[in-house]
Amino acid sequence: MLESFNVNPSDEYRECIEKYLTADLSFTSELMEGLAKTIFRSKKMMAYCLLHNSIDEAKGAARLRLMANRYADDELKQKMLRHYNDEMNHSKMFASLIPLTGYEAEVDNNGVEEELTKILDFDDDIKTFIFRVHSIEVRSWRLLLLHLKIIEESNKQYMKDMQPTIQNILEDEMRHVSYTAQYVSQWLHQDPYLSQSFINCITHTNRETWEDLSAMSNFMRDNVFQLMQEAEV
Repeated sequence: MLESFNVNPSDEYRECIEKYLTADLSFTSELMEGLAKTIFRSKKMMAYCLLHNSIDEAKGAARLRLMANRYADDELKQKMLRHYNDEMNHSKMFASLIPLTGYEAEVDNNGVEEELTKILDFDDDIKTFIFRVHSIEVRSWRLLLLHLKIIEESNKQYMKDMQPTIQNILEDEMRHVSYTAQYVSQWLHQDPYLSQSFINCITHTNRETWEDLSAMSNFMRDNVFQLMQEAEV
């Protein structure tokens, strides 16, 4: 995929990717695929997922803008601010899909204020931050591919109605993977000792995704009766 965006990864980047982004990943596991298929059988679960995607995109966007304005040079700042705009748009796009499930999103103002405080308190080294962003964008890209596969295999019209929006988000995520890969690859080539920091970021993203899987399983447990009633088997 990177080659299609004229990104030629360094050996240092390839080594990290081959060891830590190709196997035993939460977001490429059979469990994730099975859970995703289960989610897509329930409109309530889909609404829950879309809402959290919308929130996560907005939180990620806010951190991107914060870090771009604080630490990025002019070239990287321009790319990060475009990325910020994309993520804010994705937040709105995910939210726009919720009505297709028959549900509506409710805003928790106290929760919003708490999350804004966390974002304003956020800080990081710019290289470590881009390492984190890259690992998260790779995850998003792979999950969106999985979701599109499930939609394409479905005969449900509301899923088909979601497909163009999710496809558009996927195309943006591919650009995000590519530009961040270019920086990660360059920095690892210049200083191979940074590889451990990149690996730590990959591991952190992997752990976070297992936590997301757990949260969704808990949601299923807490709403099991309604989910069983509406599940489309």
